[in-house]
Amino acid sequence: LRPLPTTSRGTLTYADGVNVQGRMTNRPWLPQRPADVKVANVAWGLVNWIGVNSFNVTWKNRNRLTEDTVILDWDDANVPVESGQTTSILVLNPVSRAVVSRQDGLTGTSYSLPRSAFGTLSAGIVRVIAVRDGQDSVQGHEILVMATV
Repeated sequence: LRPLPTTSRGTLTYADGVNVQGRMTNRPWLPQRPADVKVANVAWGLVNWIGVNSFNVTWKNRNRLTEDTVILDWDDANVPVESGQTTSILVLNPVSRAVVSRQDGLTGTSYSLPRSAFGTLSAGIVRVIAVRDGQDSVQGHEILVMATV
């Protein structure tokens, strides 16, 4: 493989390119992860669940087919998803990272995640991903939720 990057100044010539060996992943065919993810209006950091029965989880959709020339910023506007793409919210055990619950097939840009999705845990990781044709996005955004005083 000889990558020839393109920038605003042009494309690297074949003669200037360097051969690279490696193993390709399925990343180009998987859905693009959601952006600007927030749990209870918190994007980065800890969400406290004391006195809370549900959490409003919000995100902005991304589309791998339309982001092939311009990569959107994290907080850019929501875009229409590719055909068959939905969002999933997973609650993970913060120690083992085992999936405690999973909300699949979400459309739109928000979901009210019930406290019961955490089972008996006193803390959990909320992970938001995109899914298309049964394939999860490589990346997702994670936010820690726990009881703090």
